[in-house]
Amino acid sequence: MKLSLMVKLPLRHCIRLAKVQIFGKFLYRRVSIKAKHHDEIRDEDLPREIEILSPFFGVRYASMFVDTCLPSALQCGVDKLCRKIPTQLSIYCPQSDWQEIKNRVFEKVGDIPIDVRWFPMESLNVDPKDRLMSFVRSRVQASINMDRVLVFGFPDLIFGRGLDRVIANSEHGEYVVCLQIRTSYELGAKFVKSIIDKNEYRNCDLVKLGLLDFPHRLVRIASEKRHDYLHFRKSDDTFLGYFKEPPPLLMRGSEAIFEAVFKEPLYGDIECLDHDIPNLMLKHGMLRAVDDSEYFCWLEQTSDSKYQKMISNNFHLESALYLKHFGVKLRIRA
Repeated sequence: MKLSLMVKLPLRHCIRLAKVQIFGKFLYRRVSIKAKHHDEIRDEDLPREIEILSPFFGVRYASMFVDTCLPSALQCGVDKLCRKIPTQLSIYCPQSDWQEIKNRVFEKVGDIPIDVRWFPMESLNVDPKDRLMSFVRSRVQASINMDRVLVFGFPDLIFGRGLDRVIANSEHGEYVVCLQIRTSYELGAKFVKSIIDKNEYRNCDLVKLGLLDFPHRLVRIASEKRHDYLHFRKSDDTFLGYFKEPPPLLMRGSEAIFEAVFKEPLYGDIECLDHDIPNLMLKHGMLRAVDDSEYFCWLEQTSDSKYQKMISNNFHLESALYLKHFGVKLRIRA
């Protein structure tokens, strides 16, 4: 059944992780926020600009971006919201990758009023991952104090329905994270592309793909046994997902992010996105996390050759200690 993107949903939860002081100790509590459709929100409360940031390199990731990431981003409600808010798609990749996908990118965007901009990844004698993060830092810095929402559209991600609601309900200074469900690239890539092409899927369909139909090895392990890093627990038609390092979905300009984190990251430039920044924003009471897949969800296509064993690390900052007990409802039926 095809889902209308303009349907007004009842109360769905996006959670701000707010800090309260009790008996001299800092605890964290959930604060439910009513998620309104963007047509119900006053224009002055909407962000002034939207930027979807997509950095990548290599033929495989370029193909993933244009085959699934980009079309899913355009189908998740942003195609409607961008008619009210100036929206930019920023693509950062080598010239060879851009030439390979350029025509298809503009074909996918069509008449949707999105400003497509390509930023060339120079062929310098520098690790591509370092160049990638340098570009991300520059876009974060450009967005601060401009009330611009920066959406992280990495090429292996597939956006579910509802991104427009997350953007519209965000507030200045917030950092929104969302647990992603890893799906096996080898097993599910062709099927995932087919449903994206048809534009006939619901968020529960994506959840089912990632947890039951084509789960990544990491997901299978996390479903069988509780782990400190990630685990899933089934209850009727709903799974509860617990992940101490959910990736960023979007941020709405905050100078504190750039000044306090990017200059001296504790866990490295790349890891700061899901390590240092969430911890900083939790302390400032500006961290939000999507806690229900009906509100929004996304998949990550990952090769089964990666993460052969459950990841174990020494990331134990306050945000990780909180989020690993933060249950996200993952619904396999609407």
